[in-house]
Amino acid sequence: MLTCPIIYHRHWVFATEDGQWITQRQEPRMALISISLHGDEIHFDAPGMSTLKLPKDPKKEQCKVKKVQVKMDIIDSLDCGSEAAAWISKYLGRKMCLHYSPSDMEKRDAVNAQKLWSHDAKPGDLFAFSDYCAYMMLSQSGLDELNNRLAEPVTCLNFRSNIIVKGCPPYDEDYWDVIKIRNAKFRNIDACTRCMLTTVDPFKGEMSKDEEPLKTLKTYRAFEPYPPSKPLFGIHLANDVEDVIHVGDPIYAIRK
Repeated sequence: MLTCPIIYHRHWVFATEDGQWITQRQEPRMALISISLHGDEIHFDAPGMSTLKLPKDPKKEQCKVKKVQVKMDIIDSLDCGSEAAAWISKYLGRKMCLHYSPSDMEKRDAVNAQKLWSHDAKPGDLFAFSDYCAYMMLSQSGLDELNNRLAEPVTCLNFRSNIIVKGCPPYDEDYWDVIKIRNAKFRNIDACTRCMLTTVDPFKGEMSKDEEPLKTLKTYRAFEPYPPSKPLFGIHLANDVEDVIHVGDPIYAIRK
């Protein structure tokens, strides 16, 4: 485990009372929780619930440090308290807690990820509560091509990427090695393998009964050495040079 001064993506996570992380795979209704920033506060809203208001950057002296398990990793985090726990427990109907990972707290390192295939992570490619890596990129054209195969189109919200590229051929990002946006530089360290979480309807908070879009992805986006059950859609990125990027910025890539 390493510490890093600037890692912000997915620094909040819901967990059971004994510290096991919970995702939309177990609780698809989490998809209906919306988050918004209001000055120094972060607001959580969900259907039928009052707004939960918390500091957007809780401090260690205000919270208890507790362990949370994310996949095979167990890391320290801040327990956001009884009000947050009561809010999520009421919404999901089970005992839950909310945890936060401040920027100066230990993070997981992508180089230690236990995978059945090789990847290009380096020591210091840090992330907190995401499945793997702090950044995920996919092409809009790839999403459009997928939707041409589906009876019911899906949106980028099914795949929860934080960088979406327009203007390239479908799945062209698979072949990019280094990506530059403004002065920010990213490395493609692995393809993004997909699971049942993609079947959660982000507008209904329910898993699709026909297992789409995962079922269709398996028919044409499953490649060795990845398991047939884990089709590829998008790429995982590590950041080597920081900068502020904006919607509409041009993107440059060095191909593999």
